[in-house]
Amino acid sequence: MCEPGWHGFILSRRGILHLKYAAYWARSRGKGLWRYEIAGLEQPADWAERARSLLCSKDEKANWIEYFDTAQTHYRAARFSGEKLESCLFIGPDSSLPSREWLISLFQKDQLSQQERASILTGEPPVKQEDTGKIICSCFNVGEKTILAAITGKDLSTTNELGEQLQAGTNCGSCVPELQEMIDNCQQSG
Repeated sequence: MCEPGWHGFILSRRGILHLKYAAYWARSRGKGLWRYEIAGLEQPADWAERARSLLCSKDEKANWIEYFDTAQTHYRAARFSGEKLESCLFIGPDSSLPSREWLISLFQKDQLSQQERASILTGEPPVKQEDTGKIICSCFNVGEKTILAAITGKDLSTTNELGEQLQAGTNCGSCVPELQEMIDNCQQSG
């Protein structure tokens, strides 16, 4: 069994061509972004250089923010194009990394608030901003916590009612079975 020396994830508006530094990687497509789960055997000498080689073309000038805790071997970086988040990279010594859900939601925005931009490297929403939970409806970026609050707080009992209230399930429909399951679970426990 292989024990990685580091774990991480990348969220990026564009696909990454070479993940030669990772011993393991998995890729999935989300609305407006690519998500990569990565792990490697050895720490690089310079995470900033590695991040730039992964996320930028050679002649590109990017606006970066980054954080590196050498004692804990945590590296975090975000790259912007104008006011948009273009990509972010989170690395740690083990798999206990921030939730991806809020960070993924930032890729749906054309402009980030100062609070959101300042909170990116923490991986958590600003204090005033609500965490919507795991994204259930990717078409309209509707999270689990938002859906559960609508079901219980507004006593919604059908997926059509949820769709009218939150738009969830009204586009491609792939999340409708999961929405129905959430409704059923709330009705059984309530």
